[in-house]
Amino acid sequence: MTKERKFLKSYASRLIKIAISDLEAAKILFASGFTRKETILFQVEQSIEKGLKAFLVKKDLAVPLTHDLNLIIDRFPKGHAIPHTDQVEDLIQFATIRRYEDGEAILTNEEVQQAIRLAEAILDAVTKSN
Repeated sequence: MTKERKFLKSYASRLIKIAISDLEAAKILFASGFTRKETILFQVEQSIEKGLKAFLVKKDLAVPLTHDLNLIIDRFPKGHAIPHTDQVEDLIQFATIRRYEDGEAILTNEEVQQAIRLAEAILDAVTKSN
């Protein structure tokens, strides 16, 4: 059973700011050309994770304390979806096992850029949601 915690609704805006900061860190790391792609995708996953959790906080719902993006998405109320969340599955591994590995997964620059664009779209939708 995954532990859950409720937060004050006011925490949602702070959590979104942290998520945006994580995404900006991923972009800077990617632009540097010197950082492991696994590290960049860890930051992207963290950005999405915090954004999705902010969405739950906005809805005054308990937040599952997990890195499993699917478990977080499963807590969304019926009729309240965030676009593109069906594309996050592959990023979960970067919040868990892949952050401890180097070069195990063959990752292209385009895949990293796609993940960054995915995070941008999800954070934009969370920010615009009520």
